[in-house]
Amino acid sequence: SHVEFSCLVIMPHPDQRDSPAHSSQLTAHSLLTYAAIVSAVFLAFSPGLGGGLLRWDDDRMAFENPLVGPPYVANTLRMFGTIQNEAYQPLHVASYQIDRALWGLGPFGSHLFNLVLYALGVCLLFRLLERLGASRPAALAGTLLFALHPSHVESVAWVSGRKDVLSLVFVAASLLLYVRSERPFDRRHAGAMALFACAALTKTTTLFLPLFLPFLERWALRRSWRTGIARAAPMAAVAAALGGLVTWIWQAEGLTRTLASGGSRFALAPGPSGRTLRVRLRARLSGAAS
Repeated sequence: SHVEFSCLVIMPHPDQRDSPAHSSQLTAHSLLTYAAIVSAVFLAFSPGLGGGLLRWDDDRMAFENPLVGPPYVANTLRMFGTIQNEAYQPLHVASYQIDRALWGLGPFGSHLFNLVLYALGVCLLFRLLERLGASRPAALAGTLLFALHPSHVESVAWVSGRKDVLSLVFVAASLLLYVRSERPFDRRHAGAMALFACAALTKTTTLFLPLFLPFLERWALRRSWRTGIARAAPMAAVAAALGGLVTWIWQAEGLTRTLASGGSRFALAPGPSGRTLRVRLRARLSGAAS
């Protein structure tokens, strides 16, 4: 019946999801769904395309950053060994090289790039939800709820919010490959680790992603805790290595203090340039004890 056919299309048997016949049946429907998602995202966030550049990180991160611009290769390589704006996010800053090369860091082009990245990340999220077993209507509803949430306006409309939309692309693509991998270190699993590293080099808060992977394995993929931990372990190793790298660079730049010097271990301190950072986390243990 028509109802039975619709259920087959929306919720296929797991063994049939990758079959050529099933893929051909869903091609047109998938394209229409993705077109609807992209259209909704552009309709909601297009007013931000008329905005300008703000002197609130846009200047330091992008259009006044001495590393953004030619020589492109040399400056991009320098970004990987430099703290930018009190944070280590080299791929985030490197993305502005594309803006500079294509439209000279003009506001419209930079805002458009943010919006395109966000639309791409949202489409990857939709595909991930489907891959995790959600029906097409449920995946679409969840994706649109995420995509159109007002809390994301800043990330899309603010040029310096690029780290959020770019890390979304890397995280969603990494998870999509991760759930499709069959065993640790196969081709898809290796690709997932590489994309996760890119996400961490874009926004360091993504380093905590491996902590959630065993729960994803257990509750969404129906695998054992042992299997989930074994598959997540290589991602956790990547996170630990990158976390160590970030800490080492912060120490090399003089941006950390120890408890013995009166601040918390990871507090910000004056950088080599002598500019005092106002964000200094105090950890007065004696005061806390009293």
